[in-house]
Amino acid sequence: MLKDGIEFFNVEQIGPNGELWRFDKNLMDCLGCSRNDRARFYAQRAIGVELRFKLKGTYFDITFLSRKENTEIYVFYGDYQHKRYVLPADMETTLHIEQPEKYKELRDGAFHKDVIRIVIGYAGYVCFKGIESFGHTIEVPADWECPRETLLIYGSSISHGSECSQYIHSYAFVLSRMAKINVLNKAIPGGCQAEYIMADYLKNLKYDMAFFEFGVNVLSIYDESEYEKHLKYLIQCIQSKPFFFTSVLVNGNEYGDTALKKKIEAFRNIAEKLGLKEYIPPLEILSELSFLTTDLVHPSDFGQQVIAERLFLKMGFKK
Repeated sequence: MLKDGIEFFNVEQIGPNGELWRFDKNLMDCLGCSRNDRARFYAQRAIGVELRFKLKGTYFDITFLSRKENTEIYVFYGDYQHKRYVLPADMETTLHIEQPEKYKELRDGAFHKDVIRIVIGYAGYVCFKGIESFGHTIEVPADWECPRETLLIYGSSISHGSECSQYIHSYAFVLSRMAKINVLNKAIPGGCQAEYIMADYLKNLKYDMAFFEFGVNVLSIYDESEYEKHLKYLIQCIQSKPFFFTSVLVNGNEYGDTALKKKIEAFRNIAEKLGLKEYIPPLEILSELSFLTTDLVHPSDFGQQVIAERLFLKMGFKK
């Protein structure tokens, strides 16, 4: 989305109070099922959103409101991280940003150094309230000043990076740096159900390649038949472009003789029996419990790094 000289990357709509929504509001209000519809508010998180612009000046003020919880944001000049800030919950915060002293020594990379990037991290319930450029012109970066290819990621809180210390340590963000691509992160914590309306939405996005992990959020919601139907429909919707996918990643529920263990095995078997070359077995992505935090579901910072490195190789990216 382009507005007022800013590219709101990974933003589908700007809400009436400046909410940065990664999805259409009408879509968000239809997510989930009668057994779990928490995706309707989790989808409102702006984690992974970026504001991108160029400025004919060396400083600016930018104002946000973080609702419900504190939110981290990161300022980048091109590929270079400049500052990390924490927006306090339920109050407007104005940040004064000045061009770094060493700016002239920075080199262009995947992004031109002139591209100022404001990256939204956790918790992500953020409203954009405006930017004061002090009379300096704000303009949208040219296509050649940003990565030309875009990877779509869809998945659970694992793909959203939940429980790692910062969003910029998530596999989605690390992979974007390693592969020098845009990452359109459409993961929904606790709400990756691959609803048919979600699959239809993803099909119409602009991207060059896709990756999704699907299964952990529906272990207690879908039976094997429902899982297979939703998995097949999701693949049908995105298979017109290169894609890769996996099933339930390693977690503590697969150890011991439990119903969840059997469900995990069943879901993985369904995905594997599709016989698609695009399927990456979960244990080839994450193979050890020690790569997780103590909740034994979410990867740690190290686990997120491992996922990024393995996907980089599995998906055929070149150094």
